[in-house]
Amino acid sequence: MPGFMGNSRLTVDDSPARGPDAISATLCLSALFSANLHSPLSVRSNVRTSHPRLRRALLISLPLEVINFWVIGYPAGPHPLSRLAEIPAFALQWYLIHLPGIIIGDRIIYIREHHAIESAVFFFAGFIDTALLLLLLFWLAGLARRTLRKLSSPRSQLA
Repeated sequence: MPGFMGNSRLTVDDSPARGPDAISATLCLSALFSANLHSPLSVRSNVRTSHPRLRRALLISLPLEVINFWVIGYPAGPHPLSRLAEIPAFALQWYLIHLPGIIIGDRIIYIREHHAIESAVFFFAGFIDTALLLLLLFWLAGLARRTLRKLSSPRSQLA
């Protein structure tokens, strides 16, 4: 079957032993595989540029969460690296960012009893919340940039 290997034409052997379902399944499979082999039917997909803000937010939130989780630490407990968690503003932001993890740990007794799992839940909740907060900030910055660009364009001055 030449279309199966990525040729530009989709050809099907119309032998009487095969039914119409086999022919349509062969066409679907050949179209699927030929699209991955850069034929004229291929659909270009570039994962890198599909969501640059999301990727940037995830990359920035990882070191921020590492600092927030291991350097600042849990505000209610003793922390060997720093005393930053005793500052009320840091404690408040820690609780707000890790609030989903706190709720999960409060509701599920198994997680509350296993501190390693609870720490992983806190870290993951903080990581996701930090990424969402960064996405919101990127969106607001883009909105402000577009608004300023529209206000400073020559068309708006003529009207």
